[in-house]
Amino acid sequence: NNIILNFKKNGYKIYLCKSCSLQFVYPQPSDKELENIYTESYFNRGNKYSKTNYVNIKNDQKKLSIIKKNTLKGKLLDVGCAKGDFLLLAKDSGFDVSGVEISKEACESATSKKLRVYNSDLLSKNFDSNYFDVVTMWDVIEHLKNPKQIIDEIHRILKPGGLIYFSTGDISSKYARISGNYWHLLTPPQHLFYFSPMSIKSLLGDKQFSFKELIYDGKYVTLGFLLFKAEETFGKIISPFSYIINTLRLDNIFIKINLFDIFIGIWKK
Repeated sequence: NNIILNFKKNGYKIYLCKSCSLQFVYPQPSDKELENIYTESYFNRGNKYSKTNYVNIKNDQKKLSIIKKNTLKGKLLDVGCAKGDFLLLAKDSGFDVSGVEISKEACESATSKKLRVYNSDLLSKNFDSNYFDVVTMWDVIEHLKNPKQIIDEIHRILKPGGLIYFSTGDISSKYARISGNYWHLLTPPQHLFYFSPMSIKSLLGDKQFSFKELIYDGKYVTLGFLLFKAEETFGKIISPFSYIINTLRLDNIFIKINLFDIFIGIWKK
């Protein structure tokens, strides 16, 4: 009775656990379905990782500044590091960086930047215990089929006193609740879990980690990516606006948006 069907979207059912507020896709897509999602085209959608897209640098600089408030150097692992842009910034800032990334194309892009990135999921890589000072997961945990296993593994490979930083959407936020089925982060099968502060604390707080902070700081986004997300949510009615923005070459203009529906969480081992 604690589990109820809350949404239906893109042919998937999303259930709500009333006890902990976690929402999740069930049944989950197969590994083959997920493998077909995370191809090169996924990382090129909305020009999110375009070489001319400086917005990611600004977002990554903000993430790094948050880390630097607690840790100035050491071994840093980025889980789901995509094309390695954040890792490159962290490396230049003095961290000894590593990454794991399941997309072969994204991994090749990262290694071409002379980064130590493995084309693997975290569990298969089997890093040494008590090895990393910092582990990051930026917009990754909602994609995972097994977030509890991943959190347990991060606890194993973090040094005592090490920190985990991650970002994810807050489905309990006012904007998410108002948007309902049209919330821009309600995107199965890419996003399989939908967290709130309550459910994320349940995931990390079972005597493994001590909670430090949740930060709602917003993100820089390009007009092109903003309209891409709008079209993903509302359909082809947005297409004429995207055409105009692209024709006028305004797509790489960026603005900062804070809907208070995405947080960065910080926990200590």
